[in-house]
Amino acid sequence: MTPQYARAFDDLYQGASNYRMWGRLGWREIRRRYRRTFLGPFWSSFNVAVMVFSMGFLWAALFNQPVGDYMPYLAGGIITWTFLSACMSEGATVFTSSAGLITTIRLPQSLLIMTMVWRNMIVFFHNLLIFLVVMLFWRVPVTSNTILFLPGIVLIALNGVWMATILGLVSSRFRDIPQLLTGLITIAMFLTPVMWSRDILKGHEAIAYTVDYNPFFHLMEVVRAPLLGKAPSMLSWAVVILMIPLGAAVAMYFSSRFRQRVAYWL
Repeated sequence: MTPQYARAFDDLYQGASNYRMWGRLGWREIRRRYRRTFLGPFWSSFNVAVMVFSMGFLWAALFNQPVGDYMPYLAGGIITWTFLSACMSEGATVFTSSAGLITTIRLPQSLLIMTMVWRNMIVFFHNLLIFLVVMLFWRVPVTSNTILFLPGIVLIALNGVWMATILGLVSSRFRDIPQLLTGLITIAMFLTPVMWSRDILKGHEAIAYTVDYNPFFHLMEVVRAPLLGKAPSMLSWAVVILMIPLGAAVAMYFSSRFRQRVAYWL
């Protein structure tokens, strides 16, 4: 192992193992953002709820789907996509937004990434209250598969760590990346079965087949399917789990090459 890789691994270990610090920082950032507001962190949940309930009835009619089936599907998709997209969009600015800390204090860069992912996981569980309302109103069954959303959200978080590492390093050097990423995330949302179901592509098997090659679809399924009382497919589990070591290898390469340059780029 080269010295650059050794220092990158040490940075990751120091940041990930200091769970008390990034756990506390995540909570403090949530409190700081919503200080002196009426709903506090539930403002983000309110915005998601408005999106779900305003779009749910309309899109159910457009897709010719029963509201009772479509609304839970949409709610599960929106809150999962909100977490996933936040890990990417905020990951792109995780270093630039903390320039003051990085340039004045010696701390593991991975600590900032862990804090960001943890903060957005807290927001996910706030948003999960929306799905609970939908679940009660439209009587979504609770089965033995429901609890599988917990390992699913952990797998998304682990993937979010390596995504944020790569995007944060690249965006520190090229400040156009966050603006470009915003558009790409929007496009990815429409190309991924978030608001529409793979089942509506019946009769278009060539297009439906490409969904299986969309990694975002599998990241969505390991959380949304359990919330709907179903077990994710083995393909989705395999893809999401396999993405972690592959993405981590790429992230470690970027970290070993460019981690020490971040302070100068900021």
